[in-house]
Amino acid sequence: MKHTWLGMIVALTGAAWMVMAAEPADLKPMDAKELSAMAKAARTPEQHLAVAKQYEVQARYFEKKAVAHEQRANELRQKQGYNAMQYKWPSMARGQELRESSLAMQARRAAKESLDRAAYHRNMASGGNAPAVGQ
Repeated sequence: MKHTWLGMIVALTGAAWMVMAAEPADLKPMDAKELSAMAKAARTPEQHLAVAKQYEVQARYFEKKAVAHEQRANELRQKQGYNAMQYKWPSMARGQELRESSLAMQARRAAKESLDRAAYHRNMASGGNAPAVGQ
Protein backbone atom coordinates (compact mmCIF):
# COMPACT_ATOMS: atom_id res chain seq x y z
CA MET A 1 0.00 0.00 0.00
CA LYS A 2 2.83 2.36 0.87
CA HIS A 3 4.51 1.76 -2.51
CA THR A 4 1.26 2.42 -4.38
CA TRP A 5 0.88 5.85 -2.80
CA LEU A 6 4.53 6.64 -3.45
CA GLY A 7 4.15 5.62 -7.09
CA MET A 8 1.07 7.81 -7.48
CA ILE A 9 2.85 10.80 -5.96
CA VAL A 10 5.85 10.34 -8.25
CA ALA A 11 3.59 9.97 -11.30
CA LEU A 12 1.56 13.07 -10.46
CA THR A 13 4.69 15.11 -9.79
CA GLY A 14 6.17 14.00 -13.11
CA ALA A 15 2.96 14.88 -14.94
CA ALA A 16 2.92 18.32 -13.33
CA TRP A 17 6.51 18.96 -14.42
CA MET A 18 5.69 17.90 -17.99
CA VAL A 19 2.72 20.28 -18.13
CA MET A 20 4.82 23.14 -16.80
CA ALA A 21 7.59 22.37 -19.29
CA ALA A 22 5.12 22.20 -22.19
CA GLU A 23 3.97 25.80 -21.72
CA PRO A 24 6.06 28.50 -23.35
CA ALA A 25 8.44 30.30 -21.04
CA ASP A 26 7.30 33.73 -22.27
CA LEU A 27 3.88 33.61 -20.59
CA LYS A 28 4.97 36.16 -17.99
CA PRO A 29 4.76 39.59 -19.60
CA MET A 30 7.50 42.17 -19.56
CA ASP A 31 7.51 44.91 -16.98
CA ALA A 32 5.13 47.70 -18.08
CA LYS A 33 7.83 50.37 -17.96
CA GLU A 34 10.23 48.27 -20.03
CA LEU A 35 7.54 47.49 -22.58
CA SER A 36 6.52 51.13 -22.83
CA ALA A 37 10.14 52.18 -23.37
CA MET A 38 10.57 49.43 -25.95
CA ALA A 39 7.43 50.62 -27.77
CA LYS A 40 8.58 54.24 -27.82
CA ALA A 41 12.03 53.29 -29.09
CA ALA A 42 10.73 51.01 -31.88
CA ARG A 43 11.77 52.34 -35.29
CA THR A 44 12.33 49.34 -37.56
CA PRO A 45 9.74 46.74 -38.62
CA GLU A 46 11.60 44.08 -36.61
CA GLN A 47 11.41 46.20 -33.48
CA HIS A 48 7.70 46.83 -34.00
CA LEU A 49 7.10 43.08 -34.44
CA ALA A 50 8.99 42.37 -31.22
CA VAL A 51 6.86 44.93 -29.38
CA ALA A 52 3.67 43.48 -30.89
CA LYS A 53 4.70 40.01 -29.75
CA GLN A 54 5.26 41.27 -26.19
CA TYR A 55 1.86 42.95 -26.17
CA GLU A 56 0.28 39.67 -27.31
CA VAL A 57 2.05 37.85 -24.47
CA GLN A 58 0.67 40.47 -22.11
CA ALA A 59 -2.83 39.99 -23.53
CA ARG A 60 -2.66 36.20 -23.01
CA TYR A 61 -1.50 36.79 -19.43
CA PHE A 62 -4.41 39.14 -18.71
CA GLU A 63 -6.85 36.73 -20.35
CA LYS A 64 -5.67 33.91 -18.07
CA LYS A 65 -6.09 36.18 -15.05
CA ALA A 66 -9.62 37.06 -16.20
CA VAL A 67 -10.57 33.39 -16.49
CA ALA A 68 -9.18 32.68 -13.02
CA HIS A 69 -11.15 35.57 -11.50
CA GLU A 70 -14.34 34.45 -13.27
CA GLN A 71 -13.92 30.92 -11.98
CA ARG A 72 -13.42 32.23 -8.44
CA ALA A 73 -16.52 34.45 -8.77
CA ASN A 74 -18.57 31.46 -9.97
CA GLU A 75 -17.33 29.38 -7.04
CA LEU A 76 -18.37 32.11 -4.62
CA ARG A 77 -21.74 32.51 -6.37
CA GLN A 78 -22.50 28.79 -6.13
CA LYS A 79 -21.36 28.48 -2.55
CA GLN A 80 -24.37 27.56 -0.47
CA GLY A 81 -24.94 27.36 3.21
CA TYR A 82 -25.84 29.62 6.05
CA ASN A 83 -24.26 33.04 5.98
CA ALA A 84 -25.36 35.53 8.64
CA MET A 85 -24.31 38.40 6.38
CA GLN A 86 -27.10 37.46 3.97
CA TYR A 87 -29.69 38.21 6.63
CA LYS A 88 -28.12 41.11 8.47
CA TRP A 89 -26.45 43.02 5.63
CA PRO A 90 -27.52 41.53 2.29
CA SER A 91 -25.71 44.17 0.27
CA MET A 92 -22.40 43.22 1.88
CA ALA A 93 -22.81 39.45 1.58
CA ARG A 94 -21.73 39.32 -2.07
CA GLY A 95 -18.69 41.61 -1.69
CA GLN A 96 -15.98 39.10 -2.57
CA GLU A 97 -17.95 37.69 -5.49
CA LEU A 98 -18.49 41.18 -6.93
CA ARG A 99 -14.82 42.01 -6.40
CA GLU A 100 -13.73 38.93 -8.35
CA SER A 101 -16.15 39.81 -11.16
CA SER A 102 -14.78 43.34 -11.25
CA LEU A 103 -11.20 42.06 -11.39
CA ALA A 104 -12.14 39.76 -14.27
CA MET A 105 -13.64 42.70 -16.16
CA GLN A 106 -10.52 44.80 -15.55
CA ALA A 107 -8.29 41.99 -16.79
CA ARG A 108 -10.40 41.60 -19.95
CA ARG A 109 -10.15 45.33 -20.63
CA ALA A 110 -6.38 45.20 -20.15
CA ALA A 111 -6.18 42.23 -22.54
CA LYS A 112 -8.15 44.13 -25.18
CA GLU A 113 -5.93 47.17 -24.76
CA SER A 114 -2.84 45.00 -25.16
CA LEU A 115 -4.26 43.43 -28.32
CA ASP A 116 -5.06 46.88 -29.71
CA ARG A 117 -1.49 47.97 -29.07
CA ALA A 118 -0.16 44.79 -30.68
CA ALA A 119 -2.29 45.48 -33.77
CA TYR A 120 -0.93 49.02 -33.90
CA HIS A 121 2.67 47.78 -33.85
CA ARG A 122 1.95 45.04 -36.40
CA ASN A 123 0.50 47.73 -38.67
CA MET A 124 3.60 49.88 -38.15
CA ALA A 125 5.82 46.88 -38.94
CA SER A 126 4.00 46.34 -42.23
CA GLY A 127 4.62 49.94 -43.24
CA GLY A 128 1.17 51.25 -42.39
CA ASN A 129 0.55 54.69 -41.06
CA ALA A 130 -1.29 54.11 -37.82
CA PRO A 131 -2.47 56.93 -35.57
CA ALA A 132 -0.19 57.74 -32.65
CA VAL A 133 -2.60 56.51 -29.98
CA GLY A 134 -1.41 52.89 -29.65
CA GLN A 135 2.18 53.18 -28.48
